[in-house]
This record gives sequence, C-alpha cells and structure tokens, in this order.
Amino acid sequence: EDINSQEILPTKYEIAEEEKLELNEAGDPVVYEVDHGEWLASIALKLYGSKAFWGYIYEVNRDMLNSPDDVKAGMELYLPNKDYYHIDSTNTQSIQEAAKISASFLSE
Repeated sequence: EDINSQEILPTKYEIAEEEKLELNEAGDPVVYEVDHGEWLASIALKLYGSKAFWGYIYEVNRDMLNSPDDVKAGMELYLPNKDYYHIDSTNTQSIQEAAKISASFLSE
C-alpha cells in the first residue's frame, strides 16, 4: 500500500487544540487524577475557584464520561483551556455563563 495514501494521525497538540484543552509547556494535554470522593463540581472549585465551571471539565471529557456523575477515583481527566472557556472565578459573567452550560448538561 502506498504510504502517501494512509491517513496521517494528528499530533497530541492538534488533538488538544481541537478539544480546547489546557496544555503544559511540552504541548501535551494537562490531566487531573480524580481523588476518592471527588466529583466534577468539587474539582472545579479546587482548580478554578467556583463549582460552576464543572461543565467545562465534563465537556472536554465526554468521550470518557457517560454522565456528569460518572467520575471515579483514579480517573485521569483532561482540563479545559481557561482562556478558551473564559474561566475566571473573579468575573461574575464568567461564572453565570458557566452555570448555564453546566445546567444544560443536567437537562440532557
């Protein structure tokens, strides 16, 4: 088979960019290992200063999670890109928008 006809797989950076993930200095997606007893809202509070941002964590991990409650200890979750999603716990509008997004996932 002609090697030029094969599909070229995207790099980790391209995948992360498509998924709007937070990247480390090496260009790899940042992951967060879930501790026992944690859920998306508690992770959002811990990392971003507001529970409202849990929907963004869920959004970038939907391929791994069947529902927002499907979080288990030891799971490695990708983190959303704070700039792309405008994650800012000091900005009321940012929190309100995140709360709307998160609520939309609960009504699915």
